[in-house]
Amino acid sequence: MSQYIHDFKYIYNEAPISHWIYPATAVVGYGLSLYLLPLYMKKVRNNTPMKHPLLEMFIKFHNIFLSVLSLIMVLGFVGEAVEVVNEIPEASFMEKLSALTCDVPNRMGKGAVPFWLYIFYLSKYYELLDTVFLMIKCKSLTFLHTFHHMITLLLCWYVILEKSQMMWFPSTLNAGVHVIMYFYFYVCTVKNSPIFTPGCLNVIKPWITRMQIIQFVFDLVVPKVWLWFKYGDNQTCAGNYYPFFLVDLTVAAFLALFLNFYIQSYKRKKTDVKKTE
Repeated sequence: MSQYIHDFKYIYNEAPISHWIYPATAVVGYGLSLYLLPLYMKKVRNNTPMKHPLLEMFIKFHNIFLSVLSLIMVLGFVGEAVEVVNEIPEASFMEKLSALTCDVPNRMGKGAVPFWLYIFYLSKYYELLDTVFLMIKCKSLTFLHTFHHMITLLLCWYVILEKSQMMWFPSTLNAGVHVIMYFYFYVCTVKNSPIFTPGCLNVIKPWITRMQIIQFVFDLVVPKVWLWFKYGDNQTCAGNYYPFFLVDLTVAAFLALFLNFYIQSYKRKKTDVKKTE
């Protein structure tokens, strides 16, 4: 397996589910499900949430699986970054930073970085089940939730299509947040836990949103190092500007939506509580 990862090279239309028809079909199908599944739950089941031991077991598996997979991706990205730096032990800090971001020799054009970016992209299909579980439980959906799932899938497809290896950094941050977030979702399904009590979970929940907000800030700032090396230092960096531009637009939208969600969910609640005291 390690040799396969080492030799991996992403080739459009040869790698499974790499053709544009797959993300396009997934997003269209996802959009239709946002209308059809709630309609089914309302008209057929009278808004009665689906409950079955096997379903509950699968939801637990789903969350713990994504938490573990996210951890594996983080270790894969970080491990490759450490290996790249170790290959140039005598290099200066800026040279090492250039190797990790600009990737002049296209060292990260094949191997672990494109492999884990590809796995990261594939995981976004599986994450669409998050929405399905909410709908069959008759829980309300937010624009933030649905927009985030659809756009992230399309963006991940485009990033690896354009071979923007620098995107290993925001992918690592996103996977790192998901390690905690999906484990949180898992423990929320564990009843009568002596460790993760309802009070404990209520404390953790806003911190997950805070971590997501911090992630988006870093996503906007750190990739600018690539722009500096390419346009400020005139290095021949791997990739081109277009994925960075789209990532900036998307991340800026995510940041605004998550900040609004945080204010509405936590800051406003605190203000309302103080007013009633």
